[in-house]
Order: sequence, then structure tokens, then C-alpha cells
Amino acid sequence: MRKENKSIRAKVTVGYLLLTTLLFFSIWFVYQEMKVLAEPDISEAELDAKRKITNNTLAKLYQAEVIGQSLSVGRLNDYPLYRKAMQEALASIDTLKTFVSDSVQSQRVDSISLLLNRKEQNMLSLLKAMNDTAAAGIYQRNIEKIISQQDSLLKEERVQKKVVVRQNSYQVQKKPKGFFKRLAEAFAPGKQDTATVTNTSHEYITDTLVQAYNPADTVAVILRNIQIQISDKRQEHLELLRNRANKLRYNGQILSAKINQILRDFEEEEMSRSLDKLEQNRMVRQHSMRVISGIAIGSAFLAALFLILIWRDITKSNHYRRELEIAKQKAENLLVSREKLMLTITHDIKAPVGSIIGYTDLLSRLTTEERQRFYLDNMKASSEHLLKLVKDLLDFHKLDSNKVEINRVTFNPHQLFDEIKISFEPIAEKKNLRLDYQIAPELNGHYISDPFRIRQITDNLLSNAIKFTEEGSIGLFVSYRESKLYLTVKDTGKGISDEEKDKIFQEFTRLKNAQGEEGFGLGLSITQKLVALLEGTIKVESISGKGSSFEVCLPLFPVGGIIETQKKEENESPKSPKPTRALLIDDDRIQLELTVEMLKQLNVEAVCCEQPEELFEYLKNESFDILLTDVQMPAMNGFELLELLRSSNIPQARSISVIAVTARSDMDEEDFKAKGFADCLHKPFSLNELSRVFSIPEVAHENSDKAQLDTDSHELKFAALTTFSEDDPAAAAKILRTFVSETRNNRDALQTALDASDAKHLTGLAHKMLPLFRMINATRCVQFLAWLEAHRDEAFSADMQEKAIFALEEIDKVIVQCEKFSGLC
Repeated sequence: MRKENKSIRAKVTVGYLLLTTLLFFSIWFVYQEMKVLAEPDISEAELDAKRKITNNTLAKLYQAEVIGQSLSVGRLNDYPLYRKAMQEALASIDTLKTFVSDSVQSQRVDSISLLLNRKEQNMLSLLKAMNDTAAAGIYQRNIEKIISQQDSLLKEERVQKKVVVRQNSYQVQKKPKGFFKRLAEAFAPGKQDTATVTNTSHEYITDTLVQAYNPADTVAVILRNIQIQISDKRQEHLELLRNRANKLRYNGQILSAKINQILRDFEEEEMSRSLDKLEQNRMVRQHSMRVISGIAIGSAFLAALFLILIWRDITKSNHYRRELEIAKQKAENLLVSREKLMLTITHDIKAPVGSIIGYTDLLSRLTTEERQRFYLDNMKASSEHLLKLVKDLLDFHKLDSNKVEINRVTFNPHQLFDEIKISFEPIAEKKNLRLDYQIAPELNGHYISDPFRIRQITDNLLSNAIKFTEEGSIGLFVSYRESKLYLTVKDTGKGISDEEKDKIFQEFTRLKNAQGEEGFGLGLSITQKLVALLEGTIKVESISGKGSSFEVCLPLFPVGGIIETQKKEENESPKSPKPTRALLIDDDRIQLELTVEMLKQLNVEAVCCEQPEELFEYLKNESFDILLTDVQMPAMNGFELLELLRSSNIPQARSISVIAVTARSDMDEEDFKAKGFADCLHKPFSLNELSRVFSIPEVAHENSDKAQLDTDSHELKFAALTTFSEDDPAAAAKILRTFVSETRNNRDALQTALDASDAKHLTGLAHKMLPLFRMINATRCVQFLAWLEAHRDEAFSADMQEKAIFALEEIDKVIVQCEKFSGLC
């Protein structure tokens, strides 16, 4: 069974470890996958940087374009701003070039730089052209000409104007495109990366054959020519400005196209990378799903596997447990049978031993010869010892379960061992063995310990020594050192081998050399337990074939000033007890009257009360020597009453001796003393037990024979209620009437509790009625009342209801028979 449990624990542990390992692996794997998904992409950061630089370049170009337009209208002071914007745009382009790894993109960035430089040159040329009109030079030259040709003939020339228009186309070379690029342009053809420039020129043709012969018009002609020249120069200047502005716009368009192309490429690259990233994430998720599914399937498989294995082991374990329970039940039945057998045997022993003790008491009173009294005393001591051993045999299970208590009293060890030696001398002589005896003289005093247990230990060791010794001697040696009693028993018997030394203290163990000897292997086991109970030690030394030696060491402490007191008390003749006053409290009037009658036999005056208020009133106004209280009462139990007495401001209540009177069988005298009571009486109690509590010698009743009335004609023994009425018919009749009245009241209360299903009240009434019904031998009713009392801590049930109904029926019968017995009906 233990191996099965270990196997189940191992499998459960391994299963949990594997599942825990899979769990942590799953957590680690999911964390790694999430880390891959959440990890920032360097290419995305690079692409974002490219986009930012490109947008910055566009912004600078737009700024330069705006400034250029202001320059074209004559705001020449903005040229530094224009140049600064162009320089910043060039710096952004240079920065962008460091991020570009594609050769095509690199060429485009270089072309943008070239175009920016060209645009800046064109703007400079435009500004120069705007600043240089040449009108002043024309006027100066013509004035000088007029002066130099004052006497010459004025000639008139014919000038013809001719306009010539020329167009030039520029195409930008591109790198070969990839397959997907060409496939995309097959559905949406791209535009040619070209630029067209239109140049318009004006030609003037002068006909020199036409001459004017009017000299008066020479100045006018010259002025007109100046005007024509200036107009022509202005037209040429304007044409030049238009051409350079067109070039500037053309360069701006090319720049915008190039930058837009780069932005489109960046967007395409970003889209491609986004698609790749999505595809990568999809693959990561699929891989994670496959791995997690595999882990889940593996975990389910492991769980199912270990479930099957553990279920199989548990099934086996349950099967073995059922078999063990059956075997345990059989063993318990055997133990019960053995205990019953032991009880039967010991009962048969106790009866004759009791007779022997009784007759030795009678003989000791009749004989006066010292030798006969000596024999009778030894017979009585041996009989009493045998009776105690029988009782210990009945309580062996208590000793085995460490429930046997030590009764430490004052005794004389020297006298104890002398008695032991005397009791074993006849046994040793019968086997022709010499009994050596030696005891330390300092032990002839009074010490405190448990003499009965010491005698039991010594008797067991001496019995074994005599049993296993055929010739030679046995010895009993007792010494005292350092508050320790050393008891040594030696023999010259068969001895014990080294292998058998560890077995001799085991229960029901008999060695090979013990075959054929009496006993059943409990003596040394009981001895060892008793030694341990007395807080001592025992050791054995033995040589096979030469004998054994058992040494017991027990704590023993001396007590002074007791011998003289006891001897003085023994020499004094017993005096008649002084009158004593007792205060009684009980909720059962029958028990009160019965106790009062018994106390009269002891010459004790008794005062009765049923309520705690009455009790305190009596204690306040009168004087009492002792208080007897019932333990279980409806208003207040005995423990609460004792606590209230000790905390009262009435001096007598705090000091009076309180005796517990109870029908409870689950508490003994020591339990009540531990609660603060001086002593206890168990209901029903006898007159001798009552006299013991009052420390009064036992009283012999002249009417004891009368108390045993003939009950052949009656089923119940109501005479037990009137035993102490001293042939007073009035007192007897009063006791019986009170019994009938109280029983009826209790019967009605029992019926009320049954109707209300009040288990607590029901069992309390059963406890209250049980002692008197036991006294009158109402066996059938006692059976049901005892069952109810034993289940006082349980809830109301059908079994409790059934037992209460039967009890009510038997109580009715008791009332009827009591009325017949008393002649009341």
C-alpha cells in the first residue's frame, strides 16, 4: 500500500512537472514571437528618415520658389533668403544621398543637385538681366552721334521686323526598369521624363537704299531711331527675361518631378516593405499557432496519459484500502473478542480473590495469634496484589496507548521490598532456589512515588527470574543514590543471547528458551512501559547459559515528617464525627430527599434548595461546612455555579468545599478536581461513598436487610428509594409521592420537548431522570434514557424521536407501578 501511494505521488509529481515545463516553454515561445512581431524594423526607420528629408527638401524648394516669385517682381532684397533656402535644400539632398543605396535613385539625387545649382544660376542670371536694361547707353550713344554728324546728310532707313520661333526638346535618360515595373506600366503607361523649351526671337531688317533728303527731320529721325532701338532693346530684354524665367520654371518643374518621383519610389518601397512585413507576421503567427497547437495537444496527451496511470493506481489503492478495511474490521473484531474473553476470565479470577480478601478480613478480626495474623496479612497482601494485577490486565490497552496514570503517594520502600521478598520466598523455595536480598538502610523512610507500579515492575522481573532459573539463585538488590532508586534483579538461569536482547521487550514475544514455560509474553513489555511511565530506565546484561541481570533506575524523592503523624493517627482511636451542616442544590426533588435521608444516617444536618438564588441566600445568612451541587441543572450548571461562588462577595461562598454530584460517566474524580471541585459523587452513590466524601467512617445499617425487599411481585425496586427512611412510613410515602409527582412533571416536559423537536431539552431531561431510574432498576426505560443522554450533542433525528416515544411509554409504566407499590391508586 505504501509503495502504491509512493507510485501515485511520483506520477502526479512527474505529470505536474512536465505540464509546468510545457507551460513555461509556451510562455517563453510566445514572448519570443511577440518580441519578433513588436521589434522595430530598421528599414522602416530608414524609410521614414528618407521621407522626412525629402519632405524637408520639398518644403525648402517651395520656400525658394515663393522667394523667387518675389524676386521676379523686383524685391531684390530677398535674394539672401532665396540663397539660404537653396543651400538648405542642397544640404537635405546631400543628406538624402547618404540613405540611398540604389544606383538609379543615386543618379536621380545627383540630377536634383545639378538642377538646384542650375536653378540658382538661372535665378542669378534673371536678376542680372532685370538689373541691366541698357537704355541709358543707347541715349548716350545717339546724342554723341548727333553731335558728330551735325553736317552730314540725314538718312532715313527702313527697318523691317521679323519674328523667328524655335522649339528645343530635352529627354532624361532612365535606368532599365524591372519586370514588375514594366508590368505595371503595361496597364498604366508612364510619362516620358522630357521637357520642351520654346525660344522666340525677333529680327529687324533695315533697308539702306531708302534715304531721306529732308535735313530738318534729322533730329526727329534720330530720336525716333533712339525710341525704336530702346523699344527693341526692351523687347529683347523682356524676351531674355521670359526665356530665363521659363528656364527657371522648367528647372522647377523638373525638380518637382524628380522629387515626386523619389517620393513615389519611397512610397512603393514602403508599400513593398509593408507587404513583406505583413507576410512575415502572417508566417510568424502561423508558426506560433502550429507550435502552440502542438504544445496543447502534447499537454492533453500527457494529462490523459497520467490520468489513466493515476486512475489505475487509485483503483488499485482503493481496492487495497477496502481489503485493509476489511482486515482492520476483522482485527478489531478479534480485539473485541479478546477483550471480552479477558473480561470473562478476569471476572472469574476477581470473584474468588474478592472472597479470599473478605475471609482474611474476617479471620484477622477473630484471631489474636501473631503468627496467624502474619499469615493472614501476607495472604491479604498477595490477594490484593493479584486483584490489582487483574485490573491492570483489563486496562492493558490503556497502558499500551499511554493512558495509564501514575498515582504518586508517600510510602516506605524498605517495607515494600520486604513484602515483595516475603511473598516470593515460598515460590523460590518450591524450585530449590536461593533468594538473595539486599536493600539500602536509607530506604527505611518515607518517599514519594507509585509503590504499586514499583511492586508490579519488581514482581515481573522476579517472576521471570524464577521462571527461567532451574538451579542456583536469584537476587533482589535495592540501592539509593542521588535521588534515584536502583533496583537490580539477577539470576543464574538460561540467559539471553545478544540477538534476543532486542526482542525481549516486544509485546507477545516468546524466546526459544521460553518454550514450555507459562506466560504469554507481556511481562517485560509491561515492565518497560511502566518504567518509562515512571520516567526511569531499564537495561539488561546477559550471557547465554550463565544468567541475566536487569537493572531499573527510577526517580525517588524523600518526604519528611509523615511517619510520626501517621503512626500517631493510627494509635489514636477514631472519634465520633462532629455534627456537620451540608447545603444541597439539585433540580430533582427526589434526589434531594434521598440524599437528605442518607445524610441523616451520618448525623449530618442537610438544607435543600433548587434555585441558585436560594443557595446564595442560605450562604449569606447561615453557616455550612460543605456544599453538594448537581452538575447539570436547567438554570445554571455546576461549573458555572462554582465559578459564581468563587467570584462572590460572600466570604463563605469563596471558601466552602464544593462536591460535584453527577451522572456523567465521561468525567472522573480527577477531572472534577481539575475544575476546582473538592470531590465528586457519581449517581447513584452508596452510603459508604457519601461517608468517604464527608470523611466519616463507614456506617453499618441495621436495616440493610430490610432494604432488600422482596421484589418478586414487583418488576421495579422502589424500595431502593425508601432505604434510608428508617422504617418511617410517612417518610417513605412522602418520598414515593415526590417521585411520582416529579416523574409526571418530567414526563410532560419530555413530551413537550418531543413535540417541539428540541433535542437539547430532550437529552437534558433524560440525563436528569437517568440516576433514579437506574436506582429503581427500570432497565428498559434506562436503556432509552441512556441512549438519549449519549446523543446529547446531536441534532434532532428520527432515531431520537423513536427512542423518546419508547421512553415515554416506559415512564408511564413506572408511574403506574409506583402508585400500585405505594398504595396510592
